[in-house]
Amino acid sequence: SWGYRVDEGSGLSPRIKHLRDQDIVSFGEVRIDFERRWAAPLLDGADFKTVRLEAGAVYEFGRGVEVAEGGPLVRRIALDPDDTTISKLHARISETAPAVWSIRDMSKTGTELNGGAFVEEELIFGDRFKIRDVVFEFRGSVLRRVDRSSEGTIRASDLMVRVPDRVTGKPIKILQDVSMEIRAGEFIGILGGSGQGKSTLLNALCGIRPADEGRVEIGGVSNTELARTRPGAIGFVPQDDIVHRELVVRDAFLLSARLRLKLPRAQREALVKRTMELLGLAEHADKRVMHLSGGQRKRVSIGIELLTKPSVLFLDE
Repeated sequence: SWGYRVDEGSGLSPRIKHLRDQDIVSFGEVRIDFERRWAAPLLDGADFKTVRLEAGAVYEFGRGVEVAEGGPLVRRIALDPDDTTISKLHARISETAPAVWSIRDMSKTGTELNGGAFVEEELIFGDRFKIRDVVFEFRGSVLRRVDRSSEGTIRASDLMVRVPDRVTGKPIKILQDVSMEIRAGEFIGILGGSGQGKSTLLNALCGIRPADEGRVEIGGVSNTELARTRPGAIGFVPQDDIVHRELVVRDAFLLSARLRLKLPRAQREALVKRTMELLGLAEHADKRVMHLSGGQRKRVSIGIELLTKPSVLFLDE
């Protein structure tokens, strides 16, 4: 616990002010920004970015490097040893059926799953749970640590796109000197008349048609590198529908999940069910896409992109 002493010079006893993360203390022209740096989680005593879940193993999360009980199949993920709001045994992940993983809150202060409290829940691809300031994402057979300070941020600098002139064939610039910064959690609209470069800009940002000059970073990584190393991290819904109109809605989702995600069947079906419910499509699950309204078809297109749990989602009209 950190703090500072206030001496008012009036004969009163000095007061102690306890500091919280992101507090700002000012003394005249002097400014102090206080940031609490949490100790990095450790897996069996070593730093990590991802954890591959092994069949039959149990994963315990808790404060400090305690000796896990229960034999060699119990893996210990140690969190900040100085944070007393984290229980010594805070949460546990175990395999409740073949390729089905569940998380149980074992703490006194609670664990967040997708922003809410819970006792025990089956994990579905893309679920995120938070213990104090550390966030983990379930990726089917892998747990990934999430850096919330950078994930989802978009930074573009000096973008320029050339295309051949339709008459002369000479290159002309249709996008020039475009720079922007979009923070995680923001919802941004790009407005303009027809032919003014909106789709060109989106294509450059998401990497479908990279800019000829300039750089785009998503979460601190170039968009082309992110697309290569984490397929599905960048979502893009074009103007036209991206689903087969003859398929029923459920099959359209299941087919896309099977093509894009290497998940066991049970996990794919659970993910599809939740995504359709999220978008209000469960009642239309047995309808052919061609029989849906325009808005419902667009929700199907968006839902199919959401299956991969992208860090950012681009919607072209």
